[in-house]
Formats: sequence, C-alpha cells, structure tokens
Amino acid sequence: MRIKSLTLLLLLLGPLALFAKQPNILFILADDLGWKDTAVSGSTFYKTPHIDALAAEGMRFTDAYATPLCSPSRAAVITGRQPERMQMHSAITKVSKDDPIMPEEVEDYQRMSRPQSRNHIPLEEITMAEVLKEAGYATHFIGKWHAGAGRYLPQHQGFDNVVVAGHAAAGFFAPYKWLNKGFSRNSPQGEYLPERFSTEAIKIFRKHKESGEPFFMALWHFNVHSPYEAKPEVIEKYEALVDPNNPQKFATMGAMIEGLDDSVGAVVAELKSLGMYEDTIIIFASDNGGVGMPERKPGSTLTPTSNLPFRGWKGTILEGGIRVPFIARWSGVTEAGSVNKTPVHLVDLMPTFARAAGAELPDVELDGIDLRPALEGDVLERERPLFWFFPSSFIPNGKRPAAAIRESDHKLIRFFGDNEDFSDKYELYNVALDPAESMDLANKHPELVASLTEILDSELERIGARIPFPNPAYNPDAPEPRHWQQYMLNP
Repeated sequence: MRIKSLTLLLLLLGPLALFAKQPNILFILADDLGWKDTAVSGSTFYKTPHIDALAAEGMRFTDAYATPLCSPSRAAVITGRQPERMQMHSAITKVSKDDPIMPEEVEDYQRMSRPQSRNHIPLEEITMAEVLKEAGYATHFIGKWHAGAGRYLPQHQGFDNVVVAGHAAAGFFAPYKWLNKGFSRNSPQGEYLPERFSTEAIKIFRKHKESGEPFFMALWHFNVHSPYEAKPEVIEKYEALVDPNNPQKFATMGAMIEGLDDSVGAVVAELKSLGMYEDTIIIFASDNGGVGMPERKPGSTLTPTSNLPFRGWKGTILEGGIRVPFIARWSGVTEAGSVNKTPVHLVDLMPTFARAAGAELPDVELDGIDLRPALEGDVLERERPLFWFFPSSFIPNGKRPAAAIRESDHKLIRFFGDNEDFSDKYELYNVALDPAESMDLANKHPELVASLTEILDSELERIGARIPFPNPAYNPDAPEPRHWQQYMLNP
C-alpha cells in the first residue's frame, strides 16, 4: 500500500497543516435497518428521537444505497470497492479458517446457478481502518463483523483495538455466550447488547479525550437483525401502539429499534459531554434494506418491518433491498437539518474518510468517491453511475439474480435468465417519480434501455463480474420453500 506517513504529508502541506486538527470519525452501522425504519424517514410506528436529533444536527440523504446483503455489503463498505471484486456476494455461513470459498448451494427450484462466494475479505484488500491507521489514527472495532473469521477478523484488517467482532447474533441479553469469553464474562446479567456497545465506546472516547489522539471507530450493531429480542417492558410499550392498518406493526422490532436509538443517543451525548462532538465526524447508516421474511415462529405471518413505499426487501436489488438510512454530521461541513437527494453509496465512505483525515488513498481502483462536495451542499460529480451486481441465490432473491444501474433518476434492472428461454429480462424505472418501481418503462424507452445496458455491461466487465448461468438441475415443477412463498406475499 502506497500511503505516505503523516509526518511527510504535513511537511508537504506546509506549516499551516501543522495546526490542522484531524477529525475523529465515528461510523455507526445498523444491521437490517430499512430506509423507512426511523421516524425522521417517515415511520409512524417506530420511535427514534436520538437518530432524528442527529439528522436535525446534520445532513440526511434520501437516496443512499448499499449492497443488498450483509457480508458483501460490509466488504464493500470497509474497502470502498464492489464486493464482486473480492468474489463476495453471499452471506457468510461457512466460516472455515482454511477453505476460502463457500460451497455451491443452488436448489432445483432456482433457474440460475450462482458463482461461488468467498467467506472473507482477502487480506490483500486495503480497508479504511488501514488507511486511517497510516494517517495516525487509533482504530477501534465494536460489534458485528461478518466478513471473515480466524485470520480474517478486524484485528487483521487494520483495527488496533477490537472489543468484540461477532458473526451472527445468537441472543441479545447477557451473558453473551456466543461472543468472546472476556466480553461475556464482564457483562452484567440481563444487559441488553446495544447498551454494552455504548459503554465500551464511551470508555474509548474518554481515553482519547485524555490522549488527544484522533480515533476511527466502527460501531457496528447487531440490532435489528434476528433473533428478534428486546426488553419486555419496551415491547409492551409498542404492543400498545400497534395499528393493524400500519404495515409496520411488529412490537419487538419497534423495541429493538428503540434500543439501537438509545445507543446512538448515549454515544452522541458522551461526545458532547467530553467536548469532542464538534471534532467528530459521525456517520449513521445501515448495511442493507429491511427484512420482509416472517419471523420464524410456527404459524406466524408477521413480518419484522415494511419497506413501503419501496418494493422489495433485504436480499433483492429492488429499492427496498438497497436503499438505506444515511445521516452525516460533520461540524463546519454539513448544514444542520439539511436533506440531500443526491444518490450516494456506502462505498463512498472509504475515500470520504481518507480525504477528511488527510490520508492518501490506496493504489487500487476504488468504486466510491469523496462525498465532501455533497456534504457541503454542492453538486457531486460522479465519473461512473451507481451500479449493483447481485448474483446470489439467497432465498429472497429466489429465481432472480440481478444487476442494476442508476443514471440520474433512471434505474435499469437486469434479471439474469429470467425469460422463458433463459435470456435476461430488463426493467426500467424512474425512481424519482416512481420510487415503488411500479411502472416499468422498458418498452416505452428501448433506446434508454440499450444505452444503460451498454454502460452496465462495461461496469460489470470492469469489476470482473462472474455472470450467473442456467442451473443444470433446474426443475420447473420443484416446490419453492414455504418461507420463500411467504416472503413474496409479505413485501
């Protein structure tokens, strides 16, 4: 990695740089929190006063995007690169320290086979933690990693201090036997996990207040991923608020979101108390869209949340799967209470953090760009349009592995092998006028479909995308899993 030392950088920038203070960076990432899952984004069921307050003091992006599934999304976020560059497109379920590739698991009811997926971020990839560490930052990780095990954990990807780095939640109340023994042993009985994360983050803030050393913290929550658990008294509060006509009516989800919101409030309040708030860039986002699959309880058809007005959910390339909450607060840069409709992507955070820290970008091709112009309220010039490649056979995607591209207000979706003859199917939407993707414009604008297809094909070639292929074991009469059918009925 060709990154200059901080000392050399300061000498090159001149005497004024010696007085420039590097901002702290706090990156809070929620798990499975949908775009509509905060009050500030329009939810009338969930209560998120602290997230709303952060938006009131910063900038909220209405058209922020992510990769539609957890592991590849985290790989993209931390490297600033499309996950297919790392051959990652599925949720990591096999965490072997020896076998880097998860086995093919395509079922006979699926028309298309998917390329195999890696079970970790390769060590040769350069992460935002490594870039910021080279720039003089202390780097901290707390929470859900889900991007590799063993020698692929965050301590091997640029983080100096790893409080805990879990893979998937197995319970949200202490003792956390599914996390490392030291973390679980030091947790008081019955503690709720987001509270513990706040406590650990606050300890780190106080140390940096004393030392004055800049920090980068990835505070990546397990909330609001399954299993759906929250404090009983908070669940009762939301049960009393349930409106059967509101598509968001899962009381436990409301309580989980409130627990996440309380954690956001606690860390922000501590930064303010320590006098560090104005010196800290805060980003709040989610790794993918909200979940539409019914909770796994016998007879239950209650979905965890609703992404309406968007179509789709986590694991799809539709707006409900890829559009996410995104709030940025940067003193002197973002305007308080501003709302920005510029399309942005979480891969943009790597170059944004690097430039904010005065660090040199790694000598690799990044897919993200520096968001500072947009954060300042200016026009963001993007050399290439936003695009997605998701060949996964993850159940919500069913028979429809896909790629998509957004150019201005138009979004083209390419569903691989979706026609009867296994040719690709194309859909075109104006997502500014039709965010629900309800009016397919492909037949009306064939010339736009053709031009966007050409750009999308070029982008897929650039990242080395491995295109899905017809499944040799496909059986059109094979029954789809029951939970997949329920997923389709509960968007």
